[in-house]
Amino acid sequence: MPVLEELLPSVIAAIPKSLPTGSWTLVTASALVASGKPEELSSFYAYAIGPHSPLTENEKDELSSRLQDVLAKAWTLVGIPLVVIAAAALAKVEKTNNQEMSKRWVPPQLTDETTANGAAFMQRLYKANLDPIFSTLGTNAPLVKWVDEAIVYGLFLADHHILSEVEAELVCLICIMCQGLRAPTMWHLRGIRRLGVSEDDVDAVQRAVEMLASWAGRNTDGWARAGDVRNEV
Repeated sequence: MPVLEELLPSVIAAIPKSLPTGSWTLVTASALVASGKPEELSSFYAYAIGPHSPLTENEKDELSSRLQDVLAKAWTLVGIPLVVIAAAALAKVEKTNNQEMSKRWVPPQLTDETTANGAAFMQRLYKANLDPIFSTLGTNAPLVKWVDEAIVYGLFLADHHILSEVEAELVCLICIMCQGLRAPTMWHLRGIRRLGVSEDDVDAVQRAVEMLASWAGRNTDGWARAGDVRNEV
């Protein structure tokens, strides 16, 4: 098995140029955490700021800020233990001024506005599929709906101050996909397509994710693909 640094050039090459600059870092970090390799974020980060792609100190700070937002979103999808390990792995190699970073990050506050934003973003992603999903949850539907709208989306996934809505949905899709959860993966394949990402670009991202997941020991057989929801967007 190659070391991670040997795999990353192929991952970078697979990411479509039409996606936001630096998307490969979000794809890689999300896939490593969700595939059970959060400790590898130290090797990934060292590669990302390495001599093949030298970054200024400001660019390194920006990368750290974006990765922090990836972890803030990922914990709602994969759980806090993996994210804690990932954060510790990054801390070993980051040279960011922690005091400045702490000033930049503001803990989200639960308000009626954040909950409304969460509900609105969910509606954009799910459209007519949302109510049928909630209808399967029985007496738990009000609980799940509140947690999703107020917390998961309202405070995290629908917060686009750092990552754009497309980038946030990429994190969401990848974190779910790498857990082998077919139905939720299909929900978010529809979601990323509804945000304007083409089927070809989604397929390209998935090929990159599958490289990382397979390297991490995950079985990617039977994973849902963008073509599976082609007529449902």
